[in-house]
Amino acid sequence: MSRIAEIAPGVLALSDIEPVAGRSWRPVGATGFEPFNKYVCLGDEKALLIDTGPLAHRDQLMSALEGIIGSRHLTVMISRSEPDAITNVGAVVDRYPDLRVLGIMKNLPLLGLVEMQRKPREGLVAERMIFGRPLSDFGFPQITPHEPVIKTLSTIWIAHAQANVLFTSDSFSADLLTNPDDPVVRTQLDGRPRPEMIRAHALAKWDWLEHAWTDGHARAWDRFFRDGAPAVLAPGLGRIQSGEGLTKLVLKDYREALFGAQAA
Repeated sequence: MSRIAEIAPGVLALSDIEPVAGRSWRPVGATGFEPFNKYVCLGDEKALLIDTGPLAHRDQLMSALEGIIGSRHLTVMISRSEPDAITNVGAVVDRYPDLRVLGIMKNLPLLGLVEMQRKPREGLVAERMIFGRPLSDFGFPQITPHEPVIKTLSTIWIAHAQANVLFTSDSFSADLLTNPDDPVVRTQLDGRPRPEMIRAHALAKWDWLEHAWTDGHARAWDRFFRDGAPAVLAPGLGRIQSGEGLTKLVLKDYREALFGAQAA
């Protein structure tokens, strides 16, 4: 079963834990256990599923959704066009045929990339979100997709204004579990990854950073977070960070790791 945790009122994390074993997005020699996270935002009549996880977690995802969605109308939002985000879209479409599917991809046929057991209903398409535009037309006016400061492929960050949660896809993912039974949600400062470890994880994913001029990225980072830290940083991979005091320091550590220490 997926681990289910409420990370904010009406916001659930569905996490499946796997040992780190030669992942291409992790530094060579990385050890520990990696949470693969999906998220569900609940309303009275609607639910939003953010990402669907890899094929290995399909049964766990579907079982968890059975106990959560109920009679709500489900919408699936994809944070990036990579297998650990999109692979189970087909299974969810098969189970919830009246749902809507959202993505940011311009040219990739999202529904054509996923396996479906039966033909989806006529007219079902992956609808495209617009950066900076709240999802009011989809029934989620408090949720807004944003362009990440750093990304691979078609990727989004997602801000939940009411819950003060930032869903960060494959960013803020350096924090791993030492033991499989450790809490997925970090609330304590002790033991968090330091900037040098964060940078090692970042370069495994975005190797171009080592040779890039990043002053523009640093300014974009500062603009994005100028109003302060969210209460929760919710990545697709790695531990969730909870508590504004913690997330403020985590943002500082990531900024230093990615762009160098900020001048006083």
